[in-house]
Amino acid sequence: MKNLFSIFIKIFIFASLLFILPRLIWSQFFPTYIKESISPSLNWVILQGVIMALALSILLTAVHAWFVRRLSQGESDSIDYGVRQLLETEAAQPLHALFQDLKNQLSLKHWKIVRQDESRSILQFKTKPSWHSWGEIVTIELQPEEVQLTRVKVESKPLNWMVLTDNGKNLRNIQTVKHALGIKQ
Repeated sequence: MKNLFSIFIKIFIFASLLFILPRLIWSQFFPTYIKESISPSLNWVILQGVIMALALSILLTAVHAWFVRRLSQGESDSIDYGVRQLLETEAAQPLHALFQDLKNQLSLKHWKIVRQDESRSILQFKTKPSWHSWGEIVTIELQPEEVQLTRVKVESKPLNWMVLTDNGKNLRNIQTVKHALGIKQ
């Protein structure tokens, strides 16, 4: 819940600025006088902005939480509502074979390979924009543990650092990598 509250606060701050600043600037340069006083008053502009920001924040946070909960069914009790998702796991495959396998399987999902460094065992993909997000960067790092065991670290994050909610799109990317690794949901 802490993570969800921080998302709500970020949306509220952004929306407050969005609803209050333009009206404040407009009223300073183009004041409207009614009965020799400026209308609407500064307090009224701020109150309206806060109310609109609160309504928008509740709506966007609720939609984001609904999508993430729906995608997280069957997973652990501690749901990560953040837009940056991480996965650390192990795969029972040699490093080189897993590298090629992930590259081939995820390319079929229409993920564009942005970077592939076989010497450092790093794959980086870019996903296409959708109505959920502007696109994401998925970075996969592989580290050999044993001959037939490879440690896998996956990070999925939005392309744009200003993204406040993604409606579970990065969680869906992590689930896609899990599926490619053969991990049951």
